[in-house]
Amino acid sequence: MSIDLSENINPGSNVVQNLDKEEKLQPFDPLKNLYQTKVKQDNNSSGDIGRQELSKEEKRLVRELKQIARRVRRHEQAHKNVAGKYAGRIYYDYTEGPNGKRYPTEGHIKLDTRKIRNQPEKNIDKMETIRKAALAPQKPSKTDRAIAMDARQKEMQSRTKLMKKKTKQISSNYKNIDKEPSQINEQNNQIGKEVLQGVNILS
Repeated sequence: MSIDLSENINPGSNVVQNLDKEEKLQPFDPLKNLYQTKVKQDNNSSGDIGRQELSKEEKRLVRELKQIARRVRRHEQAHKNVAGKYAGRIYYDYTEGPNGKRYPTEGHIKLDTRKIRNQPEKNIDKMETIRKAALAPQKPSKTDRAIAMDARQKEMQSRTKLMKKKTKQISSNYKNIDKEPSQINEQNNQIGKEVLQGVNILS
């Protein structure tokens, strides 16, 4: 399964979308409505808005769009930087400002969150990376945190499997302790430390 970490310009609505559901983000209505209203007013009066000097309200809107664009880019790039090889490309949705320029106001990045089967050590490392990537932005959303929690749970499941594997290895080593007692004891001591470390992490 893969997830889509998304930054939405609507305050409080940053979301991590599951691409399997093929959900579509809603546009940023306040800015869209404001701009469309202004365009309609100018069209009803005269001239081309692209050739007119921007009004005070339009300049404010451009400044706001620039701020949103910077925030969206930082948010998505933070996910990508930490996720590394588990991150896909970043996609942006754009909003055109009254100055005719387009600004990214929503972003999406696809992360590979699939478990690595039968390799608990590698899966632990992968889920740690996914968890850190989900929480990488300065202000992760609630759903970002939910993805991080899911990765943490998968990590803990792999740690439990790894502990069971190590415990079985200790039991197997004791069956051969008469043949190489010093070497077996050394191996079991090392494995025991690793199991104890796993217990501390799980607790």
